Amino acid sequence: LVERALKAQTAENSGRSLARFALGPVLQSATVIGVEISEFWLELCQASGEGVASGAYLTSLADLLKSSVELNMTGDHIDSLCASLVTALALPSSRLRSAALDALESVFRRKGKPVPEALSIATLIESTPLSMETSRGLSMNIRRLATAYQDSDMDDLMRTAIPTYCFGLLHLKLSQAWSDALEALSNISKTPIGEEAIVSLAQNWLDSDASETSASTPATQILNVDSEGFNVVSDFECSNLSKITAIAHQVFEEPHHGYPSPEQSLEADLRTVTSITPASRGQALRVLDKIPQIAEKRSRLLVPVLLRWASRSRDEEMQAVTTDRWSRKDQKAMLGVFAKFHNPSVLFRSSEVYDALLNLCANGDVEIQKSALQALLTWKNATLSKYAEHLHNLLDDARFRDEISVFLQGGDEDGIHADDIDNIMPVLLRLLYGRAVGGSKDVQQARRKAIFVALARFDDSVLAAFIGIALSGVSESAGDNDSDARGTAGASMRQQVGALNMMNDMLETLGGGMRPSAVQIADATLACAVPASKALQHDTGHAAQDSSLLKSVRQVGMQCLVKLFADMHDLPLAEQGRIVVSELIAPRLDHFAAENTQSIAATLRLFAAWAGSAIHAGHLCEHNPELLTRVSDLLAHGSAQTEVKVFILREILDKLLSMPHCQQALQPYVTGFVTSVSTILSQQPAGDLLAACVNSTVQLAERITDPAQAGQIIELCAHLLRQPGHFVHPKVKAGLVKTMMPLLDILDEAAVPTGVYEAICGLFSRLRDIESRTMFADVLVKLCRHDAALLETAELCREINALESGRLGQPDHARKERAFDKIYESSERYSLDQWLPLMHNCLLFLRDEDDTVNRSSAARALELFIIVCARSGQMKLVQSDLFPAIQRGMKEPSELVRAEYLRLLGVLVQHNPEWSEVDDMTGLNVDGDEEASFFTNVLHIQQHRRLRALRRLAEEPKLRSQNVNRIFLPLLEQFIFDQAEGDAGRTLSDQTVATIRPLAKSLKWSDYRSVMKRYLGQLKKNPEQEKVVLRLIGALVDGLVSRMEDLPIVPVNPDEPEASRTGRQKAILAEFLPPLSAYLHHKDESTVDRRVGVAVSIVKLLRLLPEADFVAGLAPTLTDISHILKSKDLEARDQTRRTFSTILSLVGPTYLRFMINEMRSALQRGYQLHVLSYTVHHILVTNAEILKPGDLDTTLTELMSVVMDDIFGVTGQEKDAEEYKSGMKEIKSSKSYDTLEIVARSTSISKMGQLILPIRAMLQERLDMKSVKKIDDLLIRIRKGIDQNPAADSRDMLAFCHEVVRQVQAQEAAPHARMAEQSYNVRQYLVASEKKANRKGATTSYLFKLSSFALNLVRKVVRRHEDLQTPANMAGYLPICGDALIEGQEEVQIAAVKLLTTIIRVPLKDIEDNSAVYLKQAVVIMKSQTSSTTDAAKAALDLITAILRERHSVQVKEKDIAYLLQTLKQDLDEPDRQGILFRFLRAVLGRQIVITEVYEVMDEVAKMMITNPDESVRQSARSAYLQFVLDYPQGKDRWTKQTGFLVKNLDYQHVAGRRSVMEVLHGLLAKLGDEALQPLLVTLFVGLVTRVSGDVDAACRDMAGALIGKIFAKADEEKMEVLAGMLRKWTAVDRKLSLRRAAILCWTILAKSGKATAKQADSLLDTVGIIATDVVEPDSIAEVQLLLAGLQLLSNLCEQSPATALASKRADLWARVQQHLNTKNVDVQLLVAQLQSTVFNDAASTTSKTAGGLSTMPIRASGGYELGQEELRTACALNFRILRDSAVGSTELIAQAVRNVAFLGRLFAANNMPWKDQSLDDDDAGQDDADEARTEKDNTAIGYLLSRLSSIIRRENAPVVTRMAALQCQNTLLSTLTPPFLNIGTIIRPLYNLTDASIRQPPGEAHAAFITQARETLDMLQKKLGSEVYVKEMAKARKFANERRDERRRKRRIEAVSEPEKAARERRRKSEGKKAKIREKGAEARGKRRGW
Repeated sequence: LVERALKAQTAENSGRSLARFALGPVLQSATVIGVEISEFWLELCQASGEGVASGAYLTSLADLLKSSVELNMTGDHIDSLCASLVTALALPSSRLRSAALDALESVFRRKGKPVPEALSIATLIESTPLSMETSRGLSMNIRRLATAYQDSDMDDLMRTAIPTYCFGLLHLKLSQAWSDALEALSNISKTPIGEEAIVSLAQNWLDSDASETSASTPATQILNVDSEGFNVVSDFECSNLSKITAIAHQVFEEPHHGYPSPEQSLEADLRTVTSITPASRGQALRVLDKIPQIAEKRSRLLVPVLLRWASRSRDEEMQAVTTDRWSRKDQKAMLGVFAKFHNPSVLFRSSEVYDALLNLCANGDVEIQKSALQALLTWKNATLSKYAEHLHNLLDDARFRDEISVFLQGGDEDGIHADDIDNIMPVLLRLLYGRAVGGSKDVQQARRKAIFVALARFDDSVLAAFIGIALSGVSESAGDNDSDARGTAGASMRQQVGALNMMNDMLETLGGGMRPSAVQIADATLACAVPASKALQHDTGHAAQDSSLLKSVRQVGMQCLVKLFADMHDLPLAEQGRIVVSELIAPRLDHFAAENTQSIAATLRLFAAWAGSAIHAGHLCEHNPELLTRVSDLLAHGSAQTEVKVFILREILDKLLSMPHCQQALQPYVTGFVTSVSTILSQQPAGDLLAACVNSTVQLAERITDPAQAGQIIELCAHLLRQPGHFVHPKVKAGLVKTMMPLLDILDEAAVPTGVYEAICGLFSRLRDIESRTMFADVLVKLCRHDAALLETAELCREINALESGRLGQPDHARKERAFDKIYESSERYSLDQWLPLMHNCLLFLRDEDDTVNRSSAARALELFIIVCARSGQMKLVQSDLFPAIQRGMKEPSELVRAEYLRLLGVLVQHNPEWSEVDDMTGLNVDGDEEASFFTNVLHIQQHRRLRALRRLAEEPKLRSQNVNRIFLPLLEQFIFDQAEGDAGRTLSDQTVATIRPLAKSLKWSDYRSVMKRYLGQLKKNPEQEKVVLRLIGALVDGLVSRMEDLPIVPVNPDEPEASRTGRQKAILAEFLPPLSAYLHHKDESTVDRRVGVAVSIVKLLRLLPEADFVAGLAPTLTDISHILKSKDLEARDQTRRTFSTILSLVGPTYLRFMINEMRSALQRGYQLHVLSYTVHHILVTNAEILKPGDLDTTLTELMSVVMDDIFGVTGQEKDAEEYKSGMKEIKSSKSYDTLEIVARSTSISKMGQLILPIRAMLQERLDMKSVKKIDDLLIRIRKGIDQNPAADSRDMLAFCHEVVRQVQAQEAAPHARMAEQSYNVRQYLVASEKKANRKGATTSYLFKLSSFALNLVRKVVRRHEDLQTPANMAGYLPICGDALIEGQEEVQIAAVKLLTTIIRVPLKDIEDNSAVYLKQAVVIMKSQTSSTTDAAKAALDLITAILRERHSVQVKEKDIAYLLQTLKQDLDEPDRQGILFRFLRAVLGRQIVITEVYEVMDEVAKMMITNPDESVRQSARSAYLQFVLDYPQGKDRWTKQTGFLVKNLDYQHVAGRRSVMEVLHGLLAKLGDEALQPLLVTLFVGLVTRVSGDVDAACRDMAGALIGKIFAKADEEKMEVLAGMLRKWTAVDRKLSLRRAAILCWTILAKSGKATAKQADSLLDTVGIIATDVVEPDSIAEVQLLLAGLQLLSNLCEQSPATALASKRADLWARVQQHLNTKNVDVQLLVAQLQSTVFNDAASTTSKTAGGLSTMPIRASGGYELGQEELRTACALNFRILRDSAVGSTELIAQAVRNVAFLGRLFAANNMPWKDQSLDDDDAGQDDADEARTEKDNTAIGYLLSRLSSIIRRENAPVVTRMAALQCQNTLLSTLTPPFLNIGTIIRPLYNLTDASIRQPPGEAHAAFITQARETLDMLQKKLGSEVYVKEMAKARKFANERRDERRRKRRIEAVSEPEKAARERRRKSEGKKAKIREKGAEARGKRRGW
């Protein structure tokens, strides 16, 4: 078979498959089986050219050559064989290369020639395996190969074979071998043959196509158990199972079990190998890059290759795509080769190469650009070389942004010079173009804008050149009208899309800057878009991709056209416009509506661009008349979107209507547009569409001539005018009225639709814009021109809304005031139709918070309207318009406006008490009493009146639900939502919440639901108002609870609870509770303080539900708030605890166990256990007042568990551990002791044992001292709690204590039971714990502490409840106490002693008999103690004291008393012993035991009452001392000693000691008899005189004065004369000032006591006169004090003897006293002002009884002292000075000055006294106001006084305190005066400036209070003057203020021109002030951010 196949091969063509089969598998098989093939040697050699590509052929041939068979080695066939073998050396297969090398070696051997060294080296290289270990040796051999090539004996065959083999080495998968091979080729290229061979191979590799190489089919992997790659992606998969499944599938399901089939094997054997691979071209370029000089020399070979893919022509590009596609890497390598050329100008086709490289600079790949630029730089162009670095930077993404902003500046040092622009721009523009088209879409967009902006800085030629580059492909095909739009004959569609996108971006970025190239762009755009449109229209056979590209071309082209026409209105593009209409728009008009209904298409935008241009607008009408018709039809299209309609109206129709030259052409389309707009308006559009329709209708209205159409438009407008403001915006309504203006001229009176008048009138109350209101008035006048009555009010509306001529946008106040005056005058005769526009105007002005005059004028007019309606009984307008407006007014943000609405409501209620809408509010009016009326007080400036009004509203029982919902709730909500700052705001807010609670009861269920749902909705909408909303919800819930409690209880069926629920209960469950529960459940630490409060409201709502629903809802609520206790935020935990307490107070103690269990389930570990015990304590403490005995009986187990765990469990151990540190307050201390006290207080006596059981169990254990101490504390707290238990006053408590002691005694007496022996079966499972040796402080049992506890408890109970101290109750405890005294533990013994002390007075015979024994035992206990400070000693001393005090029959041994006194004397200075010692001492003194030790102890007590620092000790000592002095015998010497001791210690250095001495003296003066007291008075008086004036302590001075008064009262006539003589001597002028002052103070005390004689009083007045005459130096404290003492004496004399003090002869005295108002001492001024007030009051009281009253002049005091006009004016001026300087005075002084001036003002007003003495004016402002008052013809004193006060109020540089005092004084004066006031303008002007909202007031609370007082004064003036007069005066004040402002403004403008430097300084000052404020705000914000 083999022979036949070989023979067949020789006969057949070698190119067929049979030949490959023969030369391949057949030849290999022949060699294997030993077939003689030598006879075919010649044919095999001749077939070597085909066979070398087969591995079988080469291996067989090599084996044949190696064999011993004789072969013919000469002839042409050998040359052919050798050439084929050399070719095989470049094959990529290592096996073939190795076989070829072996064959060549065999050829050399058979020829008898030596094997060349290079061939041996190549064989060695090929036989070396590729690995990292052999790489070094491989490199060395390749380098040796280059060296061996230099051998001169090498023939031409080897000269060609070695370079070929080096090319074959480039197929190795080792980059190091490539480098060595390239280096070898570089050396080989130095020989001619080598160079030729290298160039030939390189060219072959460059020209060949790798796609022709047959790809090898990858062999199928045969799977086995060792195969890998079976990874799993989840835990539910098994890798082993996956592997077994894959193997089974391959074995049993795949053909041939995964192995290749025979056909596949044969195909693999027949496959040939070529030398060309995909990497061959790149490797050839590597070779050329290594030898660039040869590449440059052989440029004829390279240049055509470069030009093939570098050309920009479309044909070459398409060919490259289909035949030979070069990769980017190969392209960069090719350019890299050209970049290494030295002289490219001499290259083959050099100019074409340059152009190709230049075009490559515009490539989108930045690496291609870099390579192309580098190649261009080899031309060594001077300009390019100069800017090479900048050009490279442009290609660097990191430097592009900076480079383009610096380099493309032009003329700059770093930019392009003007001379170089022409040379560099061809390269630069292409580089920029490449950067613009490259990169991702996002980066590309930003980069394009930067490039376009940079190019715009150059002249137009540069931008035109760039556009030429961008449109190069499109422009070339622009003139070919027959070209296919898909790009077959012209530019490709992708090129067109790219070019158009580029132009679109340029137009978007540069806009009008593209004007020079606009025509070129338009032509290019049309050249692309028109063919594309035609192709889409006529040819439907395009592929999907082509169709998409065609649509993109047309779409982007239209966008470009839109931008061209929109940005270049005046550009002559008439022909292009015609083409657009005829070629792009007209063919698609049938689809116009469909394309534009859902969105704004490019066609519509193009129409808008034409409409905005005067030149291009004709395109819409000239070329195709259907365009605008289609637009108007689209406008009325039912499916058109709102944005489309708005766009047509605003961008097309409005623009066309605004062009005068288009009106004629547009007129035929007006009707269509009017119809379309009417259609839209009839559909009641909203928002922008309505506004656009109105704006267009306004312009169309001027062109409407059809009356029917005009009537239709007016009717539509009227309908829209009546719509609410949220549907039709007020500005839109203004446009509607403007539309009606020209249309009314077309219609006659009868044709005007109904309702237009009402609609226009309603607009006056809705629009604030003055221009619109003026227009409304004009329309109203035009509408009412046929009705005289309505025309009158229409003219009034015009006057009210008139604008001042010459001032832009300023209302004419004068015309407005005249109009309001006419309304006031004619209000009675106006009909309701006439009142309608006036009422709506007034409703608007009523909301003017900035202008008080407007507001007051409107309010007065509306009051008249209400009165007119009430008198006529016509309430239609009130009900339809006014009352709803009042309801809306309650929601106004301005409080001033709300106050006016409320006042109107009060007037409405007052004049219509029987009207059904307001009859429920008549009680709030309080019969018109303004002081009590709710309507005038709830928004009053004074806080207390607001609170009173709120309380009155809460008490009103019959309010209608609708009024509560629409009036009172919106009104009250403002107090909460807009809460004022400070305590006043919080108080008002709290009272408001308290008022809303009863108001909620008045709401109907429907209103209540709406209000509650509104508040619940605000929880989500307004998170910042959550706290306020939750307070309101809480108030509403309280109201609902109160309301439903009043309703009868509905029985609930337990079997069907859902069916038994009422509608309200269902609403609570379905609507109220879910949002509240969701809000509570939301976990957010920042809202914990608000969330937990919701729980209270939830519980209150749950209480309204049936029991089952209540329990079901309470559990999750408690769970949520229990988990909040886990929070680490202390405030959150505290708030939660407060919530728990509130819930317990609501649900009752029954649910406390439930609450504790919920908390224990939430708080289970760590710090949470501490929080649990603390929370339980807080709940009990908060609810302690409502807990009654027995309430906690069911919860005792849980409570004791919490308490014991907190004290003795892990929690207690953590508290005791020193190393356990925490900042939580729950951990720092234990509250369980207090908890147990409260529990004991609220536990019934029968359950008290449950409190003792856990403690008793612990006392039986071995305890350390710390645990014993804790148990002691627990027992003490239990005892305290039981002591406060209301049930503890029963005999059951005594029985409980007795039983506790009995059980303890019984247990102690019983023998200890032996523990039962466990069996072995039990013991084997027990683990014995290790015994703790030497447990410190542990003992066996502490049960005796329960006995002590019981005895102490009995003592506490019987002490509090003395009715239990009966012989029957106490008899049982005497044996216990007796046994305890003798045998008991010390603690029990002490308890027994204390109990005996308590019950010692019980009338029990055993106590009487045993008292001596008790006393003796107590003395024994005292003697047995080492210190008297022990508890036993204290208890024993108490028992002794009790026996001494209660059991007088018991005889006491004096030696025992002496022992006790001597023992206790040492402890008198011990603070903790003094109480019991003084009780014992008083008991001894009570027994009057006269022994020496008593006197000794009392001497120490006397010292203690002075020197001891403790007040209580001093008091006890004083009491004992007084008892001793009064009851014990005192000798003469001892009495003298005692008196001297007391007087001496009046000078004791410490204040407390002096006070104690004075207390003792007071007791002695009160209790000593006259006989013993009289000798002591003088001594005591002399000692006290120095104290009354010289003591530094005010209390001591007062006490000394009181004692001196006591001495004066006790002294007889003789002693009184002695004392008076002493005082007269001390009062003499020659005495010291201090002594004179002391004497004056004593005289003052005497005068106050009433014992001073008339002679003494007269003498004292002379003395005061002398003192008042002396000049007082302000720096002399003594003189000032003397003057104060004299003035105080004068004040007392005026009270006691007014007839003497106010006698006519004392006029000089009072004149001198009055002058001291000028003294700079505030105390002196205050006393003098008070004396003035005393004189004024006396004179007023005396004069008022005369016939003339206060109008009599002069006024006379009771003693005859007269006050004339001059005196009164002087007094007024002096008090004015006090007011003026009030900033340095006291509050009391200012108040007194205000009262004095107010009195003088009333006096001035009563007698109409003139003001004549201008010398008293001491300030310019006062003189100005006086002049102003005279200009107003008011020369009276009262006028001058009011003007002076106004001047102080107006002085902005004066302190606020001064201005406030003047305002208070003026307010007081005006409240007492009756109008008219001649100088009312002077009074109102400063008040107007203070209350004008347009004037910026200084910040601060003081100034805010000042403004508040000004508003109060204005309110009072309005009541006194009447509304009409008040409004007129306010209008005058406003006019005066505006004139003053205008004058100042003019002066500033003049100064800015005449004194620019001053103006500049002023501007700089203001600017610096603003900057300072900004810095302050920034610092404040920064501080907040930092948490300061």
